[in-house]
Amino acid sequence: GAFHAHFGRAFRLGDLGYLSNAETLAKEPTSTEKFPAIASAIARIKDSDSPDLSNFLYTLEAGVHRELAEGFTNQFFTLPIQENEILFHISVHAEDMALKSPRIQPFLYRPDQEAPLVEFKLRPTKLGKKRIWVEFLYQNHWLAQIELNVTVTQLVAESIEQS
Repeated sequence: GAFHAHFGRAFRLGDLGYLSNAETLAKEPTSTEKFPAIASAIARIKDSDSPDLSNFLYTLEAGVHRELAEGFTNQFFTLPIQENEILFHISVHAEDMALKSPRIQPFLYRPDQEAPLVEFKLRPTKLGKKRIWVEFLYQNHWLAQIELNVTVTQLVAESIEQS
């Protein structure tokens, strides 16, 4: 659709459904000096050296931080808006792995505090090197992607449900 500039931000017609009235449109934008205009998408396989071997699940942690997070794969991106709270969605796609948690999970980013990371549970279905893609979205717009690699050395058979 058509894009229009509003206070230096681009938006599509229809994206303003959440604005209650014209007065909201006339408000000055929030100060961009308060928080940096970039953030870091972060992801890692928790305890990647020793996954949960009791049921052969990998736990993937992901979120958004103001700065680089040690022990994580980081990917900087420009924040879509300058607000005290931004709702992102984090999506996971994995090669030869069954997802044991929702594929897409919400993450509420607050620049002034660290939010708890979202967790994805992955059960490998085949041995070998596997790639996992973590995507970061804002209102269905792609912002960043992180690729993680794991080597699956053991598998467990899914328990068969008794009828």
